This record gives sequence, structure tokens and C-alpha cells, in this order.
Amino acid sequence: MRSSRKKLAGEHRGTQFESAFHHFIFNDLAGLAARAAEGDYLRTQSLLDSLIEESEESAEKKAERRDALEKSAQRAAHLLASQSSDDIKKRAAQEQEELLHYVAERVFLRYENMFRLSFNAATLGKEHGKASLRKAMRELLESLGFDLAQEMRATAVRLERFLARQGKTLQQKLAKELSEGERDFGFGPEAAECDLGLSFAAAFADVEPEAFAKELALFKSPAQFFEKGGSKVMAQALKEKLRPLVLSHLDKEGARLKESVALAGRAVFDAALAHVKKEVESYYEGHRAALAGGLSAAKLREIRAEL
Repeated sequence: MRSSRKKLAGEHRGTQFESAFHHFIFNDLAGLAARAAEGDYLRTQSLLDSLIEESEESAEKKAERRDALEKSAQRAAHLLASQSSDDIKKRAAQEQEELLHYVAERVFLRYENMFRLSFNAATLGKEHGKASLRKAMRELLESLGFDLAQEMRATAVRLERFLARQGKTLQQKLAKELSEGERDFGFGPEAAECDLGLSFAAAFADVEPEAFAKELALFKSPAQFFEKGGSKVMAQALKEKLRPLVLSHLDKEGARLKESVALAGRAVFDAALAHVKKEVESYYEGHRAALAGGLSAAKLREIRAEL
């Protein structure tokens, strides 16, 4: 491909189709050649065969093909102009809602273990006064807060990956629709990058253990707590008190996440659509150049032979 590019650059300067044609050859065909090694060889050959055929057609056939090409280009332009980011943003919002629902479930599945680690015998066995209970409660709040922050970070990463997949899916969908009118049209989807740019601090940093004085008062003695079921009673009471706090925190962080996801969804859509538009413009420019005599069939055959 490199040797053909040098020949083309030297022999086809100065034509009125130079810019369009060179862009097509040096960008689109070079990219196709690279992708041919990844399994797109037949389509790459088909495109070059089509260009060779067009360059060798009679003036009458070229005129007919130009008319058909321009109509196809108009349909492509209309299809791209009709695209909207609404679908991507809607799917992302639904994905976020489902992910956050499971965040609450997972956090409370781990709650019992966090409670046992915080309200342990070493902390409450001998010195079981209010200070020890406050210390245990502080540890429980810190564990829950850290767990929630980790879950939100994981949720953000999942949404970033979801949006990246949506960008790729959109490109593949448009490539399929655009190829219905132009059988040799196609391109490799560009990897979509997505960064929500959010950080998540540990929850409940401003919540004091004293807010749970009623629940902590359920502790009567180490024996009652560890041997007679008192720990289960307190764990359940604290869980009921903490649940609305957890859900409120998720609502607050979810609102931040929703705003960022909407912006990122639009950015992913714009990037995907821009890539498709670039590929479409390159494709039609190349065919226009071939029909106008921008390159001989012999040179196209050289390119084909070097794939």
C-alpha cells in the first residue's frame, strides 16, 4: 500500500478532484487494507472492484452511475440528519435505574457482616459503655459509607462501558442501513471512549452515632447481646433506621450520575455520528473521483494487488 500511495501522490496532482480523491485513497482505502487483515478482505476487494469497474465504464454508464450515486448520497445524508441522541440517553437512563436498584440490594446483603465486624466482642465485651457503642456505630457508618462509594464508582464504570457499547452499536446500525443502497459501503466502527468524570466520596461522613441513640440503647449487657439474641434485635433496628438514609444517598448521587450520563450520552452519540459522516463523505468522494477519471484502472489494480 505504501508504494502505491507514493505513485498516486506523484501522478495525480493538479486535478480538480485531487483533495477528494487523495482523502479517499490515503484514508479510506488504507484503513480498509488494514481491516482486510482482520476479516474484511472480501468487502475491501468488492469496493476496489467497483471502483475499477466504474473507472472503465463508458461515458453513458458513468453518467447513469453518477445519477444513482448522488441519489444514494442524498438518502445517506437524510438518514444521518434524522439521527437523534434521545435513544442512547433513554437507554442509559434505564440502565442507570436498574444498576442503582441492585446497588441497594447488594449493600444490604453485606450489612449483616458489617454489623458483626463493627459490634464485635473485642469492642463491647469488657468496656460496653456509651463510648464503645458510639465507636462501634461510627465503624458501621464508615463501612457502609465506603461500601456505597465503591458501589457508585463501579456503577459509573459500568455506565461508561454501556455508553461506549451504545456508540459502537450506533455505528454498526448505520453502516448496515447505509450499505443497503451501496453494497460495497462499510467501515470499521471507531472505539467509543466515555468518561463520566465523577468522583464519589464515602457516604455518612456528616452523620453522628448519636442519631442512633434509641437503637444503641437496645444493648443491655454483653451476655444479652452476644448470647441471648440482642445483637440480632439491634442489627434489625439499625437496618430499618439506615435504609432510608442509604436510599436517600443513592437518590442524591443518582441525580449527579444522571446529569453526567445524559451529557456523556450526547458526546458518545456526536462522536459516533461524526465518524460515520466522515466515512460516508470519504466513500462518496472516492466514487465521484473514480467516475470523473481521477485514477486509472491500472492504478486501482495495483492497490488491490497489494492488499
